[in-house]
Amino acid sequence: MNITRWWPWYEKIVATLGYNTDDDRKAALLLRELLSGRTSPLTELQERVVGKNVIVFGAGPSLEKNLSMLLTACLEDQFTLIVADGAATAFIQESVTPDVIVTDLDGRMDDIIKAGDGGSAIVIHGHGDNMDAMKEWIPKITENPRTRVFGTTQVEPYPPTVHNFGGFTDGDRAAFLAEEMKAKTIILAGMDLGTTVGKFSKATPSSFPSQEEQANWLLNKKLKLGFAKELLEWLATWSRVDGGLFNATGSKGETIKGFSQIQLKDLIQIATSSKKRTPAPNA
Repeated sequence: MNITRWWPWYEKIVATLGYNTDDDRKAALLLRELLSGRTSPLTELQERVVGKNVIVFGAGPSLEKNLSMLLTACLEDQFTLIVADGAATAFIQESVTPDVIVTDLDGRMDDIIKAGDGGSAIVIHGHGDNMDAMKEWIPKITENPRTRVFGTTQVEPYPPTVHNFGGFTDGDRAAFLAEEMKAKTIILAGMDLGTTVGKFSKATPSSFPSQEEQANWLLNKKLKLGFAKELLEWLATWSRVDGGLFNATGSKGETIKGFSQIQLKDLIQIATSSKKRTPAPNA
């Protein structure tokens, strides 16, 4: 992602949600330090995605239904599976190893580490609010030398360790990653983007002790998901994927302009029209 292209979105997010750009920059530097000598070449991430049909799973209320649909049709090996943070737990519970997990380290970390040990590439996002989590969890994630780890930021990147692919929440950031890594097709699942919180999300309104805290959390959640939707719709206006942009989330999810609704029969058709593990073209 060209940083100049991304920056107006970042400034809008900061202004709306009150984030601190200096803290985000400190987080990017910390992430570079913690991942120094531990990240894999970016080509290893691209090889999992380039030219592939990709399903991006969010942690919304439709996650379980969408995952069940995939498994019932035995399609899990026919797509590259990129999952957002807490959604990794749903996959682990079904003994499915995602190809890529996009996380800012507030999901169920034991499950994410287990997935990394099993072969998932872990894309760790650093921002001003998760520096303590980075210090705690990155050494544990990277303890297994076979785990493939990559870093991302929402400010200026530090390649080859810390990248900026665009996107804001774990879910839409996963879609931007798929775009950046030259996916053939991007399909959204579990990406409800409404105010109902799925059980695999990091928190629920009932987890806050007062109604005021619940209300503030819900407002913040709504603003974040609003940005996720806007960013996905922006992505659709310039995406280079040639196989199409689709949304399998279902009728309860928000309509996302530029992403066509897709059903199980359509997923089967996509899966049978091309193989998941085709040789990657030279990038």
